[in-house]
Amino acid sequence: MLDPATGEVLALASTPTFDNGAVADPATAAKAFAALRADTKQPLLNRATQGQYVPGSVFKIVTSIAGIGSGRITASTTFPEQPAAEKNGLVVAGFRVHEHAGVPSRSFDLAAATEWSSNIWFALAGLKTGGAEMADFAGRMGFGHQLDFDLPTAISQVSGGGPGPGGFTDEVELANAAYGQAKTLVTPLQMALVASTVANGGILIRPHLVTATTGRGGTQAVDPRVSAHVISPEDAAVIATAMQRAVESSIGRQFTTGAKVAGVPTAGKSGTAELGGSGAPHSWFIGFAPVDHPRIAIAVIVERGGRGGARAAPLAGDLMTLFFQLNH
Repeated sequence: MLDPATGEVLALASTPTFDNGAVADPATAAKAFAALRADTKQPLLNRATQGQYVPGSVFKIVTSIAGIGSGRITASTTFPEQPAAEKNGLVVAGFRVHEHAGVPSRSFDLAAATEWSSNIWFALAGLKTGGAEMADFAGRMGFGHQLDFDLPTAISQVSGGGPGPGGFTDEVELANAAYGQAKTLVTPLQMALVASTVANGGILIRPHLVTATTGRGGTQAVDPRVSAHVISPEDAAVIATAMQRAVESSIGRQFTTGAKVAGVPTAGKSGTAELGGSGAPHSWFIGFAPVDHPRIAIAVIVERGGRGGARAAPLAGDLMTLFFQLNH
């Protein structure tokens, strides 16, 4: 949880956790640390900063930022091939991109595509935007390198480092990455920064845990520092409107159940990250509130938690609600 305007980290959590006392105590440290290293649940891994996950549909906001920011797509962009592709799949270089259940067979603009979380529309938007622009705008938000942060972070990636523009191997990888699959991997902190960028009018503020330092010279506050001007305020507002519909409209609420904060305009995007095999997908949500004057941006992931709207979205809604209850 971040303050989009200042970059201050309001909450950062990873589970499962562990007993710091047992590790710090010389009498028990060796045994405790050995047990933690052997634990298959990896309690020593700070998932918020170093966990790397397939993002699923929350990555559609990155595609929106790249497409709108580059001018390759607009809020009113539609694709004439979408209605047929919704029924039969979108064939890209011999690979068929399928839609998730329930999406109607018609053309969408950006807001409707976000509201319905259309894989087909975002695959087409990614192809129209191109790999180079996708990687460029993602890079402005920190993808491709370690984040400037108070703790070490794992590197988020949009592609697998192939020979094509933006590191994509081909259009198949690009189309699938555009809706958060393929070889795209992200940390929760990185996705919170994506939400924060939209919330803060397209300007990414450096995230920080330390709010002030004190020494012989007195106390020095850690002031907000701009990391990047990612997109224009006007473009950010277009995406924010689409994200608000994804939470508050009757259609959007099907996919972001429980994310809406009562009495507070709320924007967001859920994600269901398919991992292959028989296990449940990762459950994701990113968002911010209030829409008109954001005070909080958030990213939540529940590993193997199922649909984004079933687990991560209501958790995010509860956390944001608690924030506003404690910060009138």
